[in-house]
Amino acid sequence: MPKRFLPYSLMVVLLLLAAFGFAFRLYTNPINTLLVIGLAAIVLFFVNQYLKTGRFLPNARTPKKPAEKAASKTAKRHSHTPRKQYPFQVIEGQKGKAKNKEKVKDGNFPQ
Repeated sequence: MPKRFLPYSLMVVLLLLAAFGFAFRLYTNPINTLLVIGLAAIVLFFVNQYLKTGRFLPNARTPKKPAEKAASKTAKRHSHTPRKQYPFQVIEGQKGKAKNKEKVKDGNFPQ
């Protein structure tokens, strides 16, 4: 008996029972069943819209922000942009070079 046979057959049986239950419920009480299905579809639609756009209604108008004024055309343009200052820069120096090595060899640790 293959290993996949048991889970596959169990899923098929569960799907058949679900289909039979749905058909039986639709036959006994069609209006309430269709009403529940319609409400569930509407809720899923609005949840899907909210997850996509962040709004429940797809065409809802949001108040517009005031438009920013465009930069004037007469402003001077620089030929190159100035170099950006980064907060971490390498400081050139003699840190960790020969003086510190001699002190460590002598047993005098730098403080």
